[in-house]
Amino acid sequence: MVVGSNTTEVNLLDISINGAGIEMKLRSRAKVAVGNEVYLKCSWNPLLFSQKGYVIKSIRGIKIGMERRD
Repeated sequence: MVVGSNTTEVNLLDISINGAGIEMKLRSRAKVAVGNEVYLKCSWNPLLFSQKGYVIKSIRGIKIGMERRD
């Protein structure tokens, strides 16, 4: 996941046409907030995620829910 100039490794929990759910280390979680725009990259499938990015809609512990930008 890329937030600004920071790159953080995350685990993908769920993906749909409208968004994605991820899990990240608690230490890295401090770098994100609801409303932040983030970009996801996948090394084994570059077309998996939208190039427009995602907006963080919810944070519950280490789980983060995001909505795809239109």
